[in-house]
Amino acid sequence: MENEYKKSYIDINIYEQLKKTVSFLLITVTEIETHSLHSKIEPMAGYTTVLVYQTGILTYYFGKLGFYNVCHVESRMGSIGAGASIMTVQQAAQNINPKAIIMIGIAFGVDKRKQKVGDVLVSDVIISYESKKVGVNQIEYRDTKQIASTLLLNRFRNVIDWGFQLPDNTNAKIRTGHILSGEILIDNKSYLKDLLKQFPTAIGGEMEGAGLVSAAHSSNINWILIKGICDFADGNKSKNKKENQSLAAKAAVSLCYTALNNPIGFEDLGISPSYTVSTTKANNLQYTVDKAKLRVALFNSYSEEAEPYYLERLIDNNLLKYTEINHNIWVHGISGSGKTAAVFRNIISSKKPLFVIDLSCHENNPLNTFNYIIDKLSEKIPNSSFKHRPDLMHAMDEVCAILNSAYNEHYIVFEEMPLNEDGDIIKHFLQLIIKFTNKYPNLNIGFAITSINNPIKLLSDNIRKITEKVHFIEQKSWVNSESEGLIDLIIKSLQIDIDKEDIKLLATKSNGNPRFIKSFLFNLITSYQYEGLPFRKSLQIFTEGQF
Repeated sequence: MENEYKKSYIDINIYEQLKKTVSFLLITVTEIETHSLHSKIEPMAGYTTVLVYQTGILTYYFGKLGFYNVCHVESRMGSIGAGASIMTVQQAAQNINPKAIIMIGIAFGVDKRKQKVGDVLVSDVIISYESKKVGVNQIEYRDTKQIASTLLLNRFRNVIDWGFQLPDNTNAKIRTGHILSGEILIDNKSYLKDLLKQFPTAIGGEMEGAGLVSAAHSSNINWILIKGICDFADGNKSKNKKENQSLAAKAAVSLCYTALNNPIGFEDLGISPSYTVSTTKANNLQYTVDKAKLRVALFNSYSEEAEPYYLERLIDNNLLKYTEINHNIWVHGISGSGKTAAVFRNIISSKKPLFVIDLSCHENNPLNTFNYIIDKLSEKIPNSSFKHRPDLMHAMDEVCAILNSAYNEHYIVFEEMPLNEDGDIIKHFLQLIIKFTNKYPNLNIGFAITSINNPIKLLSDNIRKITEKVHFIEQKSWVNSESEGLIDLIIKSLQIDIDKEDIKLLATKSNGNPRFIKSFLFNLITSYQYEGLPFRKSLQIFTEGQF
């Protein structure tokens, strides 16, 4: 077990002072989850121990995770009952009054072919699956859904430097989507299969999220659920149970630690670091960090304020030519190459509103994917009557109807399209585009799709004929001169002096990946790990940690 900082009790006077400094309330349930979290929580500034205060049925742990002061509370299992998540979160939120609540822990996955133990589920939506009407002839699920904080979801989805290695030497994946929540401890393959028929977009499930949602909404506090996959609810929960739960909990905590190791990421929620980033030493130089510029210059998701820090490349001329006329585009390229940023930038430059749907969690199941799209598009429509469809063609019709009702003049961006080997998902999305164009010829809606793999290689000769409706563009790896240009743009905006030879070395080490460059510069500026170290030593340490 990893080491934890020592703990010491505090009196009510210190407690009253500390709770005013807390940004995040952290919730765990099991002992394994708590130990994993406490291995990462450090003492607050000015203290040498994690501080503990006990009152009523709750014990509060005060410390620092990443850049932020946090308070941790442990709940009992489930949402309902004494000490369960509704009561725990409600009482803790009232006493601490945090800016946001994060529930961290373990959950089950739904498909061991596509998911792994240790992958981390991030809640887009929590589905309380036990809300149902039991009739004479059928059970009608109420399908109660609650949407997580949009900003928190964005920050966890777009962590730029997280890596958690699994036992098979691959990295755990962040899987964003719908998460089931109920009082039933599921370990039955048949029961889970029936449940997924009702909720086909679910990517996993657990027992406390429904309580988190209820309590957070009643207190009007931003919330999100982060849980690692420890099993697949298929009757094998007891197999390697302790090892799998420990791995899953550590993965979830690792993601939270990395997300909170960003001193500027939560400013829009009124959350500031527990200490101000003012001056940093690196390369034996000391310089002042402008936090506002740091956030914009190292952007992961493009916005108009980031335009001065965007390096224009050949692909941008190509993209702008098509986005100005709302032509459908499909951009493919390696992860971290900036394809989504390029798409966003050129759609925004064309003065078109865009609506983004992340498809990275919906692999190889076209019907589930289209029903998920129905859910996401419906979020914009008050009192929407649109719903899931039992077959693919009717699901496509439903998507077309939603677009017709609320999305004229928009670009619909399908981000990180999963591609299976037979090209099935490509065929269906091209069919959607053609169906929509034929059914609503007078609407001005464009589709933009991004994927890692090249879709052209997966298309059959027959399908190629309909690609006249879509222009395919490859986002190639950056050449060294482009990477050097990006580095130069960033360091000039942040007023950092880096030697030209070091700039060339960083460009080479990035291997044409701008995400690597931004991640390194962010860590160089904000992490005490590199304080006082020469630039090349810092780069060496960072590079070794990436691979």
